[in-house]
This record gives sequence, structure tokens and C-alpha cells, in this order.
Amino acid sequence: MIAIFPEIINLVLNREVERLAYAVRKYHGIPTPNAPILAFEEMLKNIGIQYGSWQFEDLAGIVAQDRGGSFQVSMCLPQALTDDSQTRYLQAFLLGRFYLDLSPAIASSGELSGGYKVDRQCWQELTIGQIPTQILGTDQGWQDAHLFAQSILLPKAMVRRAMQVISNDSEVAKFFAVTEQFLQTRMQDFETDTEKLTQANSPGKARANEMEAAPRKMAIETRKDPKALKSGLARLRELAKQMDPSVKLDR
Repeated sequence: MIAIFPEIINLVLNREVERLAYAVRKYHGIPTPNAPILAFEEMLKNIGIQYGSWQFEDLAGIVAQDRGGSFQVSMCLPQALTDDSQTRYLQAFLLGRFYLDLSPAIASSGELSGGYKVDRQCWQELTIGQIPTQILGTDQGWQDAHLFAQSILLPKAMVRRAMQVISNDSEVAKFFAVTEQFLQTRMQDFETDTEKLTQANSPGKARANEMEAAPRKMAIETRKDPKALKSGLARLRELAKQMDPSVKLDR
């Protein structure tokens, strides 16, 4: 029995990948949703995905079938794969493909037969932080599944907290059982977030927000005290000069 919660399917349909990864942790995270290292095999069992290995040395995959109205999903990794970071990445990546590309049909009781595979060269590059652009650059499904893997293995809030108490990237990577290169690739998203926040809170933006709010603030103060009208206009003139020295307001 495949377990898909309404919150999860809504996030899937809206392609909110980071929030989806958090929701999967919330509902299925073992030993706990906030554990730095998830027990993926137990999670997959909890979700209803059969997990095993096969003899293909260079392929991993996830396959879904509709057997008389009963959906069966299986994930297989190479028997010879012994690298823990690569194993965990593959489990996370293929789980992302399941949710993002297979689960909508299951949730709607539609027809389902198919799957996804990933080859050794690709997953080896991804787990050390290298992005195979010839694949990810042309396939949104790959990009979203990769972001899902990053997000469930390295949730932003948890990584930020860890970095406050752990001295270096190498130790943080060990704490989450990923490669240091994979962590550094993930942290590039943090830098993008910081840039967006900085732009949103730049002095010019702050002055613009203050300028926009000033009339309403002045109106409220004026209702309280008619004498405030004069001081309110003075503040508006000062704000206008800060935004653009050429602006002149009649006194």
C-alpha cells in the first residue's frame, strides 16, 4: 500500500520541491523527521516502496506498475555499490522521481506503468557536487529530483543550525553523511537566498518601503493630532530628498 498524504500531493502538483522534501521528512522521517541521517530503507518501507538490489553494476532505478488497481513501486540499486554517500544520494534522488513524476498518477488512481533510471557516471558526479549539465540542463524532471535529494539530505534550516556549532565544512558533511563537495554545492543555494534577502533589505529598498508607508502613517498620526500634519510633511520631504535629491515638494 503506497502512502501519499494530501499535503504531499499538493506540493508535488505545485512543484514546491524544497517544501515537498520537508513534508516527506515530516511524515516518513526515520528515526525522526529532524535526524541528520535518515534511515532510507526504513522510510521506503514506511512509504510502501519495495527496496532491493540487482546485478546491474552501472544502473539504479525505480519502477512502478499498476497490477489490477494495486500499485507496486520498486527501487533497485546495484549489488556492488558500497559507497554510503552514493547509496544515500541514489535513494533520495529516486524517491524524488517517485514523488514528482509517479505519485500524481497513483493519487488520482490513473494508469501507471513506467520508471526512471540513473547511470553510474551521473550519480558519481552528482554525489561529489558536479552537475552533468548535458542531462540536468535539458530535463526539468532531473533538476527537480536532484533538488529534492539535496533538500531531504541537507535541509537548509538544519544545515544552518549545524554550521553555527560545527567548526568546518568537512565536519558538517560528516554530520549529515554526505561528501564535502555535495555540501558545498548545496550551500550555493544558501548564497542565492542571502543575495535575495540582501536585495530585499537594501537601503534603497528600505527607503522605498518607508516612503510607501509614510502617507498611511502620517494619516494615522494626523487623526490623533492635527498638529502632526506639519511634521509628517516634513518627514516626507526628507525621505524624498534621500531617494532623489532632485525631487522638490512644495512647503
